Amino acid sequence: MSRPPSLPPIFDISRPELKLAGVRIDAEQHSRSRMSYYTGLSIVPSDVLVPAAPEAMLEVRGYPEGAWLNYVTWSPDGSFIAFTTRSPGGPGDPPRGPLQLWVADASTGQARPLLGKRRLNTVFHSYTWLDDNTLVAATVPDGCGEPPSRPPIPAGPRIQDNSSGKKSQNRTWTDLLKDDHDGELFEYYGSSDMVLLDVRQQGSEGEVIAPPRMYTE
Repeated sequence: MSRPPSLPPIFDISRPELKLAGVRIDAEQHSRSRMSYYTGLSIVPSDVLVPAAPEAMLEVRGYPEGAWLNYVTWSPDGSFIAFTTRSPGGPGDPPRGPLQLWVADASTGQARPLLGKRRLNTVFHSYTWLDDNTLVAATVPDGCGEPPSRPPIPAGPRIQDNSSGKKSQNRTWTDLLKDDHDGELFEYYGSSDMVLLDVRQQGSEGEVIAPPRMYTE
């Protein structure tokens, strides 16, 4: 059972976003912008009606207090619950950054972080369970550095041509890539390492199984 907020705070919905190829990106988080979130998780037996009494709920605990939670999934056998945490980024909150992957034991509710220092890149993909104990996650590539900056001098003029004079209906495509710099930003924020991880191995950073590139579901 998850607990969503009543309304998102103003400081969240007013943040700037990158608009690239129809995708709205939160550059600080390497994620889609203006995501919804949960403020808490509880485990309730399947034979209990919800909303359940407090004594019937097992609270998931161990993650940072006040964190926002996303991408909540059960392992195939129901032994684990995986989810991500992120800082709200409001006054007095920790600095914002890419989402961190966590896993909770469904029998105790105790949660612990996964992937060590690695953080997720959820622009196109977050993570997927492969079996009861193994998942594959899209992470921010090692050594990705700073995002590409726009050249101070344009490479050339921007040209649009309709010399044929033909009139026809056309789809309205939003936020198209306008130049090479937009393409570089799109590739920078969309590229991920694919990391394989056994959630039973505490402290493991997982194994990179595919080079950085743009992986989509």
